[in-house]
This record gives sequence, structure tokens and C-alpha cells, in this order.
Amino acid sequence: MEDRTQLANAIALNSMLMNATRFVGPALAGFIIALAGEAVCFAINAASYLAVLVALLALRARPPSGDTSKSALHALRAGLRYTFGHADIRLFLMLVAAVSFLVTPYVVMMPLYARTIFDGDARTLGLLVSSAGAGSLMASLFLASRASVEGLARRVSMAATLGGVALTLFALNSHHALAYPILMVLGFSVALIAAGSNILLQSWVRDDMRGRVMSVFSMSFLGIAPLGSLAVGSLAQGIGIRPTLFLCGALTIVVGLAHSWRLKRKTAAEQT
Repeated sequence: MEDRTQLANAIALNSMLMNATRFVGPALAGFIIALAGEAVCFAINAASYLAVLVALLALRARPPSGDTSKSALHALRAGLRYTFGHADIRLFLMLVAAVSFLVTPYVVMMPLYARTIFDGDARTLGLLVSSAGAGSLMASLFLASRASVEGLARRVSMAATLGGVALTLFALNSHHALAYPILMVLGFSVALIAAGSNILLQSWVRDDMRGRVMSVFSMSFLGIAPLGSLAVGSLAQGIGIRPTLFLCGALTIVVGLAHSWRLKRKTAAEQT
């Protein structure tokens, strides 16, 4: 991007489009499954990827800048050295990884939660996931409305604590009417952490290291989530789904408070 001042808004708008599909898609899928069955729903989902392929074919990427003669292993080492040698980037990558491990696995628990806790069906599941998607969409709109990244680090840090509180409340709740707003807060928090950290990292990183740092970011958010799902699913098998989600929420609150404390100390040290 030539104009870096538009970078934050571009990332936020991208997140908004992704979360809009999370809001509409699950609700629509729930009704399609109820009306026509799973096979039709999967067929429509598969057909939707044609739009992605067309968009990829239409992309015109600029040639890479910098020295491209180095080996991939050398580039990987340089990227990791730069990423973990940058205190701000390291701090927020750790937050993203922790939230990805502890919080995002709630999504894979939703089918079981909808059936066993709320005694619902596919439409119930669609509404639950759509509630989280609606919260994510609001977070994206909030980020897109911001003119700069000033104060964003503190809000991202606070969102981790808020997400932990929402997850613990969701684990304790047994009523439909309360589940939807709680999930909206949870979706808002996770999207604010993910997209907000993305904006912060891309505003701090050097252009020649952008792709490598964002690869580590993707690994921290998308790559850690399956490990969290495996751990959370295994724990839920032993102690139950609600105690597991409550424990994950409590640990996330601790992570959020610790991150806020580290961020305040770092800010205070920079001002002295």
C-alpha cells in the first residue's frame, strides 16, 4: 500500500467483510440445514468459493522488494529474529496466541452447547454463532471508524479481559435470552484483539519484514486455535463443557490483566 495512513482502515474493512459473512452465514446455514439438509448447505458453501478463486485471479501483486536471493530458511530466521526482538510486536503476538488458545475454541463447542445446554437444533446453533459474528462485525466497524492507532493498544489489551469475563458468564448461563448478548460481547472482544493487533503490528513493522511478521501473526492466531480446540475438547470430555469454558474464561482474564499491566509498565518506562 502506497499510502500507509490508510492501512488501519483497510485492515479494519477487510475484517468487517469477513465478520459480516460470519454474521450472515451461520444463521443462513442453520435455516438451510433445517429446510433442505446438510448436503445442500455444503454444496452452496462449496460453490461460494468460486468467488474467492475469481478474486485471486484478479489480483495484481507488486514484485517483492529487497534482496530475494537469500534462502527461505535464512528469510525465516531473519523474520523470527526481527519479530521476537521487537518488544511491542512480541507482547501482542503473545496476547493473540493466548486468546486463540483459550477463547476461540468456544466455537467448536457450540454444536454440543446448543444441543445439550439449550436443547436446540441447527437454527439454535446458527443464532448462537451469528450472535458472536454480529459482535465481531461491530468491532470491525469500530476499528474502521478510527482515524489513527492512538490508544488502540490499550483497548486491545482491555478487550482480552472483557472477552474472559464474557466467556465465564457464558459458561455460567443457562438461558437463551442471555446467551446471545453475551456471545456478542465475546465476538466483539475476539475480533477487536485479532484485527486490532493486526493493525498495530502492521503500523510498527518495517516494509521488508511485513510478510514475515504477518506470517507469524497468522500462525499465532490461526495456527494456535486448533491446538486450543484439541486441548479444550479433551478437557471438556473429562470435566464437562461448562467447567472447561469457565476455566478458559478465568485464565483469559488473568492473561488480559497481566497484559494490561505489562503495557502500562512499558508505556511508563518510555515516558520517563
